[in-house]
Amino acid sequence: MSKEEELKIGDLPDIRPMGPKDPTDTEPVPDDSWYIESNPLFRGADIIGVNYKGNVDGLQVGGKVSTGSATLQVKEGMTNVGLSYNNEHVSASVGYTVGNENANVTTVYDTNSGLAIGGKLKFGSTTVDFNQNSIGATYNFGGGITAGISGSMNGGLTVSFGGSNWGGGSGFSFSLGATNSGGSWSVDARFNLVFNAN
Repeated sequence: MSKEEELKIGDLPDIRPMGPKDPTDTEPVPDDSWYIESNPLFRGADIIGVNYKGNVDGLQVGGKVSTGSATLQVKEGMTNVGLSYNNEHVSASVGYTVGNENANVTTVYDTNSGLAIGGKLKFGSTTVDFNQNSIGATYNFGGGITAGISGSMNGGLTVSFGGSNWGGGSGFSFSLGATNSGGSWSVDARFNLVFNAN
């Protein structure tokens, strides 16, 4: 991993590399993308925070947030994934910056109702608020950059954002989703980046 790609972990509580014998490392994640998944952290029957695990440029990472928030940064100043937990609500965010252009999506998930209750998509000076009624909507920001809102039968929301010509030839997409299944819930953030050589 080059210096430019070093994982910035100073703000992450309880982060540790995960190896193949780690009991929480049950599903492989692709080495060619960035993927962070979050699940509830229980104390008895009560949800008290967030566990997370994922893959960042081939490095498996994991940790937990029981109070406050945590942020992963990859290629500092360009990409971040954030999780916070407060009053039985989980907030998750993903962001990406190319030059002076920044895109960020935040969703809020209610652990009591099992629903993603809404969020915001920001791109440049434009902010789009969305909720369960936004499922099926597509937003066109021009220049081949679009965002779509989709949902699941279990109360989840996913925002997929992408640009075919963003950043002088960089193809980029990310999605941030929250789903509920069998009384449990998860939040996941996925990145797919393709840089074209000039």
